[in-house]
Amino acid sequence: MFKLRFILLALAVLMLLSGCVLEEAVKAIPLLGEIYRLPDIDQRWTDQPAWNWLIKHRSILTHNALIPLALAWFCRPLKQWGVLIALVIGSLFSLHFCLDLFPKKWYGYAFIHIPVLGWLDWIPFDNNWIPTVFSVVWLGLNMLLSQFAFVLVLKRNQ
Repeated sequence: MFKLRFILLALAVLMLLSGCVLEEAVKAIPLLGEIYRLPDIDQRWTDQPAWNWLIKHRSILTHNALIPLALAWFCRPLKQWGVLIALVIGSLFSLHFCLDLFPKKWYGYAFIHIPVLGWLDWIPFDNNWIPTVFSVVWLGLNMLLSQFAFVLVLKRNQ
């Protein structure tokens, strides 16, 4: 069991450190690519006006760690398979959030969108520092929580 833990943890660290190269590899594998793109589901709903008022790009509802944490909680009884599922999903979400931390520029759709409040770029400060700081903190925190989903399942199955 120690070897499995070490391999899975090393894989998670490698995924986070390899960044963009891994993103292209993940997108090439259909199921992994769909899981990786799950937080950007809003881009598939652009023709659905019923959802456009609630879920915009980088919505706080889709760019959070609730999905990996919920799946990790439900995967607890699956023992080693649960660890593997939690690792894959938590790492893919974590990778997605990690890469979202580095947009070309911090403006518009790069910010986290909050329903009703918007992207917070309407707050009257120079250089949009409030939405930038909020977005960086939100994505960073959820990146760590997504990776924590794997650790949660791993500890429960010891």
